[in-house]
Amino acid sequence: MSAINTALPVLSSRTLAYMTTVAEIIAQSREKAAGDAKWLGSAKHLKFLEVALGDVFHVTDATLSWVLPGQPSSWQHSTREIRLERPVVTPVLTAEDAAELTVLGLLHESLHARFSPELGLFRKRHPDLLPEVASWAGLMFQRLEDGRVGYQGLLANSELGEPLAKHAAMTLTFFEQQARSRRSGSTPEPQFQTEQLVFALQAYCVAPDTALVLHPRVELRLTKLKEPIDRARAGSSRECDELCVRLAKAIVAFG
Repeated sequence: MSAINTALPVLSSRTLAYMTTVAEIIAQSREKAAGDAKWLGSAKHLKFLEVALGDVFHVTDATLSWVLPGQPSSWQHSTREIRLERPVVTPVLTAEDAAELTVLGLLHESLHARFSPELGLFRKRHPDLLPEVASWAGLMFQRLEDGRVGYQGLLANSELGEPLAKHAAMTLTFFEQQARSRRSGSTPEPQFQTEQLVFALQAYCVAPDTALVLHPRVELRLTKLKEPIDRARAGSSRECDELCVRLAKAIVAFG
């Protein structure tokens, strides 16, 4: 009597063609991470995601690679490359959860690949920006564009609502952790109001429905900037390029 093969099947492009939702890719990723301790962050894991990139995320003209743990994932427009943070298990993150977060990161970067043109044109249109303004403008453009590609992805496929919401929540948690270290996150009495404004602007760009507790002065400034952020989110990269300079100047002037 032959032994029963209990190994997880190797997914080919043809197999993945029937897995049309991000939720199914997440389920497969969690299963593989739980079943094989060496799969997470391996070459096999990357190959699985490469196949999904074309068949599920609809990006067929880009390459995929790992970057070291702790380095941010990114979309490189000039080389048509998605760089994903290689997932690892930590005391607070299981292999299954790390695998799911990696899929959510791939979803986000794939939307940049689909909807983001060459970035950072504001530097060419505004070569005379002060270094401080240019630095804040670069950060604000990233956040505006993050929110915009998520919006475009949802318009293209309403089934992306749940995974995009999960990614936004994950991103918001990261922003909150950064701000909390200096007591400038969601609190009515921040240590630094300018830093809280930066936190609030980033949060609103990627998760506009999230309720924040802010200093009244920060809340008032954010309220005045919500409408142009909403227009940019539903608009083009060029609108994000133009608005990021306005937001940067608002941050510098706020102090």
